[in-house]
Amino acid sequence: MKSINLSTYKPIDLLIRFFVLKGLEMSNTQLQKLELLEWLANLQDQKLIDELMKWKESHRRVSIEQYNRELEEANARIDAGEYVTHEEVKKESKSWVSRK
Repeated sequence: MKSINLSTYKPIDLLIRFFVLKGLEMSNTQLQKLELLEWLANLQDQKLIDELMKWKESHRRVSIEQYNRELEEANARIDAGEYVTHEEVKKESKSWVSRK
């Protein structure tokens, strides 16, 4: 078996080579994720990293417990009369168009 010098390959190239050698297929999505991982690993812009972290935090999934808590809170607001009817929204939205 021919030996290869791993230091001449980028990590993404090694992963793709591994999949090819194993006879596995990678989807376009998997390849895109690997490209993003490589890009992130080399990213030096701290401001952009901070922005990406904020975005990640704002898009995290909530647990089923948190989801159920939010549903209970929403139902409590509805029970307390804190909601807007469909008719009220339609009436309000008509005023948006007439303001122009």
